[in-house]
Amino acid sequence: MRKILENEHIYALISDSFWYIICIFFKDGSPKYAAKREQLLDRIAANFVSFFIDYKSSKEQFIFTYFFDIMAQAVFFSLFFAYPKSRVKFDINLIFKLLQEFSELYNGPKIRHFSLELFKHWSLDLGTGNIIENLRQNKSSVIQEPEVRQHARSTTMQTMRYSQLVERYLKTHKYECFNVIKPWKCRVNDKTEVHRRESQQFSGFVQTAKKILAKNHDANKELNAKIEKEKKELNHTMYSHQ
Repeated sequence: MRKILENEHIYALISDSFWYIICIFFKDGSPKYAAKREQLLDRIAANFVSFFIDYKSSKEQFIFTYFFDIMAQAVFFSLFFAYPKSRVKFDINLIFKLLQEFSELYNGPKIRHFSLELFKHWSLDLGTGNIIENLRQNKSSVIQEPEVRQHARSTTMQTMRYSQLVERYLKTHKYECFNVIKPWKCRVNDKTEVHRRESQQFSGFVQTAKKILAKNHDANKELNAKIEKEKKELNHTMYSHQ
């Protein structure tokens, strides 16, 4: 991860994303900064695409999937250090807004439901413990999630093709391949209480499956070792008789 963060494109992405967030969250989306926002988005798009063109690794898909989270952490920590007198404003609400903004910007689909689990892996320790964990424990700062529907489903139609940044990059550079991938629409269901229970149950199944696979792996390893040992003993016996 350190090697990734030291990439020149990542430096530029963090810097431009930082000022982009300043414009949209702390300047209330003022028209005064509209031109600056567009300029920042053009630069973010160019560096985002350039990074993945240059980045060659078996972890490429993993990095792409969680890239929005990496950027959200980087910008939040940068704000925290850049404006120490305003730290009281840097709470869970801001973290969730960053995750929403960057998930839509970098990946396409926007995070629709707030959960403390979204950033349980975040860590910011200045010597007094993990500040992020303290925020997670502070229930008074938690966003009030809309009432979870018990059974009825609420759906939203969403067009899928490119993320906002990739689409901006292709349009800006007028690539002929822009229309190679056709847009398609999908229905996004709001989570209901039934879905919550199903998710929890499925997570339990996944953990059970992992334990079974690990147990079978160990058993197969022991069996192979036993077979190999018996083969060696048999070969030794045969050579001894000769």
